[in-house]
Amino acid sequence: MKMDDKYYGNVFKNEDDSKVPADEWIVFRAKDLALVPTLITYLNTCSDIGCDDKHIRNIVELIVRVMKFQKNNPDRCKNPD
Repeated sequence: MKMDDKYYGNVFKNEDDSKVPADEWIVFRAKDLALVPTLITYLNTCSDIGCDDKHIRNIVELIVRVMKFQKNNPDRCKNPD
């Protein structure tokens, strides 16, 4: 059973092209106005539990990309439903 029944499809890992089981992934969209605060909480948690620097950098880069998307596309952004 997939965690997020709102979307469907397949997710693959970049490192080896293996399919990620549907019960291991969820989807958040950049237009979701709750996403940046969620990612910041995730970033802080990852830092607190000792995730490696590459993962931390990737989260920071994702936050920047989402913030840029939201700034450039305010008409597409909304509260989650």
